[in-house]
Amino acid sequence: MELWKLKCSSLLIIYTVVQTVFATSKPFQRSSSRRLRYVIFKEELFHALSAETIEVDYVETGKLCLLKCVKNLQCFSTNIGVHPRTDERVRCELLSSDKYRALKSFRANTSFHHYRVSSPCESYPCQNGGTCLPRYETSDYNCKCRQNYTGVNCQNRKFFLELFFAEPSTKKQDANRSSCFNQASVGVDLRDYFENCLDRDEKYYKYFIRDSSWFKAKSYCQSLDGALVTFQNKKELKFVTSEVLPPTYNSVWIGLSDPGKSRGWKWEDGSTLSFSHWANGEPNNQGEENCVEMIEVYHTWNDFTCEHSRP
Repeated sequence: MELWKLKCSSLLIIYTVVQTVFATSKPFQRSSSRRLRYVIFKEELFHALSAETIEVDYVETGKLCLLKCVKNLQCFSTNIGVHPRTDERVRCELLSSDKYRALKSFRANTSFHHYRVSSPCESYPCQNGGTCLPRYETSDYNCKCRQNYTGVNCQNRKFFLELFFAEPSTKKQDANRSSCFNQASVGVDLRDYFENCLDRDEKYYKYFIRDSSWFKAKSYCQSLDGALVTFQNKKELKFVTSEVLPPTYNSVWIGLSDPGKSRGWKWEDGSTLSFSHWANGEPNNQGEENCVEMIEVYHTWNDFTCEHSRP
């Protein structure tokens, strides 16, 4: 009998928390090692979340459904039926996600009320389309940023580097007027380091004097999640040749190649060739010339053997 009373008392503690949880500001506490568990729930009337279902049951009251969620470590929200069955029980759906992690699946629904764990993501802190991932135990969150954005709240746009060949550099002293770029994150926000760079659609470029085959140059760029330089129009070519490259450079690799060896030239970013600046008689494919260099004379392009060394 005493054991029964103890179990009942423990259940009463949990149930009391569920009863008063809407009025509390206590943090989320729920782990298998703790005797006392509680969750702060927020109510979303006539809404439902379509997410992975942990359990579906029919319970006498909605509070019993919330109690099930409190006791289940995998539950982060519930859909509770509005209309009871003939036996007066309502549908109870325990869900493994919440609306912030599955916002597109959260919809108005006249058949359910939705109850979710009170979340640090309620203020929608993640910017620029980032996804908020709540950390309930610490009342904190992480932002999963979209490509090209970074920062605690995805508030910063990444600045990237288009390279003639790639050599990693994150040092301020390495940044100068000829060190600008887009296409390869180096892990830091370089905007403050490029005070003298000319802005061209947020693209920055960097040039190094170091011989390398086309494939090795490509490999260096890929190690930075980047790509060899691409040119989409004559204006961009003029900017690079006048503002980035030194007055004399002989020749440099660019991010244009014929990977299928079928004269189907493509840029390293996957785009097709919509603008070209070939030298007279080029491309002529003399001996498996499937990569492209830019030569100093008029900054024209020449197809060349990929294994040959160029800066």
